[in-house]
Amino acid sequence: MKKLLLCLFVCAITACNSKKQDVSYVNKENAITVSVPKPDYANQHLFDATKYADSVKFVRLETSDDNLIASINGLFFTDDYIIVFDRKTGSILFFDYDGNYSHKIRRRGRGNMEYLRLSHVMVDNNNKVIIVHDLDSRATLYYDFNGKPISKTSNFCNGMVARDIINLPSGDFLCYRQDKLGDELEWQAGVWKAKKDGTFNKFIYTSNFDYESCLAQYTYHLSQLPNGKISFVDQNQTAVFYIDGDVVYKRVQFKLPGKTEADFPGIKNKDKGDEYYTIASNQEKGDFIFTQWKDEENRGFQTILTKSTGALEVGMTFSPFAFNQILPGGRFVKNNNPYIHSSWFSPSVLERFINSPQLQLESKLKAQKLIEGIPSDQLEYSNPIIQLLYIKK
Repeated sequence: MKKLLLCLFVCAITACNSKKQDVSYVNKENAITVSVPKPDYANQHLFDATKYADSVKFVRLETSDDNLIASINGLFFTDDYIIVFDRKTGSILFFDYDGNYSHKIRRRGRGNMEYLRLSHVMVDNNNKVIIVHDLDSRATLYYDFNGKPISKTSNFCNGMVARDIINLPSGDFLCYRQDKLGDELEWQAGVWKAKKDGTFNKFIYTSNFDYESCLAQYTYHLSQLPNGKISFVDQNQTAVFYIDGDVVYKRVQFKLPGKTEADFPGIKNKDKGDEYYTIASNQEKGDFIFTQWKDEENRGFQTILTKSTGALEVGMTFSPFAFNQILPGGRFVKNNNPYIHSSWFSPSVLERFINSPQLQLESKLKAQKLIEGIPSDQLEYSNPIIQLLYIKK
């Protein structure tokens, strides 16, 4: 009897440990491994954007007392509007494609169809609906494009904390969290599905329990791909994954010239030492994966991977003279178009770029047109300029 009980106990422990470790339900077939060379900061390579994009467009967003933007946390493109998600002001702003301001949704408060905080914003183009996730109240709210309230889902995913959410054509959701918040499966780091009514469905990817944190903790987590699939980045593994239905495929494994989070499992206060690298952000557009990296000195560099050929280019930023137009470095921002690579910058940054002594006259004139009409004492407070790279198909 004792032997039987001991056997059952051991089996139970083994089963628990097996469940604990068997957490990444990933198909690794056809995954490619890409070696990233050590960046040469002394000889900073500038990318030629003409290799990756057909054209570039700059949109200067109109500035008024009613539409001041503190930061751009997301862009959404519809037939009629460029929609700006500004988490700091709690606003969703609508502009036309020339940058003219139309209207905004801002319903902060504790009322029935109000949100405490704009944690995430999604757009359903088919139904012309804005979806807001309020992490503070654990609610999901639906508005039409004019801001009229439609419906509300309370206790979204049983109150689970989501760091990123993306809506699917079915009306369901994919949710992401990079940090483990409890021992139960529902509080693991990973990617899970939520039903249209907001109820938790199931995890389709979970990260290893031993890691302090998993997946990219920055701006870009879940991304829409041209074929309707979704991609995400696991920061610890420095790998890119695709989600197709309920199946997760590991598609790209980056091999860095130094250590990554995966070298320090379970160590919170780690001495990372020299040559330590981490993913800062990732955008996958068309046939290309644009990844920003940081090293142990917080220096940044970028890689562009061509998926169809496996070719990798390593450098610092896009060339400021691509397409014979200026492309000053800005902040990358997530958007819902799989063929547009987007970023934004303030007009004051552009003014400093114009004053660069190395800038050629032709480029200076083109740059000045973007901030033409803005008084110099208002450049710092003017709304951002959006840069759109239309990626080759």
